[in-house]
Amino acid sequence: LYASAELEPVAIAEAASVDTRVTVQRGDVAGVILLHAAARRADLIVLGVGQHDGRRYRFSSIAERVVRGGPCPTLVVPEGPHSAAEPFENIVCAVDFSPASHAAVHHALRLAQRSERRLTLLHVVDGPGPDDHSQYPWLAAHEYYRSLGVTALEQLQALIPLRERALVLARVVVGSAVTEILRLAGTTDARLLVIGARPRSRIGRRLFGRTGLLLRRANCPVLAVPEPARAQAEDHEGRRKLAA
Repeated sequence: LYASAELEPVAIAEAASVDTRVTVQRGDVAGVILLHAAARRADLIVLGVGQHDGRRYRFSSIAERVVRGGPCPTLVVPEGPHSAAEPFENIVCAVDFSPASHAAVHHALRLAQRSERRLTLLHVVDGPGPDDHSQYPWLAAHEYYRSLGVTALEQLQALIPLRERALVLARVVVGSAVTEILRLAGTTDARLLVIGARPRSRIGRRLFGRTGLLLRRANCPVLAVPEPARAQAEDHEGRRKLAA
């Protein structure tokens, strides 16, 4: 689904013998994209994000709305050198053990299998990062984070099929989620980030959260995989009971 009046990409698609349909429509950008994706039963939504700060902030905000409301995975591609590179070279998948991130792991494993590329599963324990030397100087705090890290690593390794363990690396770090995801993507020269996308609450939709920051700052494409419909229904029912 291509949401733009620019026709140059259409010429590129036609040169590659890809069947193309162009639709230009006025209105709420994210809302129109989601309507078309649902009506056409899209398998994938692809959005481009420019590098200019003002435009990138705006389009990242639109992309976050699409990511969180999309009926299918959304690929957000930033302008830059990685945009034209092999997209599946070195994949990083961020895992928080939610239903959405489990779906992301499943997609990341499929992509790695098809392209025979390296996949790193990353879990970030929320705490002081490696550059933070002023907080939590006590031994008990370090032992606490080490214990959390050991448990998370065991959970990550349990997600990797036995036949894939030679090609998939599990890593756990302590710090800020967005910072550490982007740090690992940079040090591994990742060409694709895979994340889980969950719908927000009514209040949360007004805020530019971690997903938005990641989309705004990432230098490589980000594939956001939606939470399974069953998990969404269970979450909605849980919130309804709490509100009752």
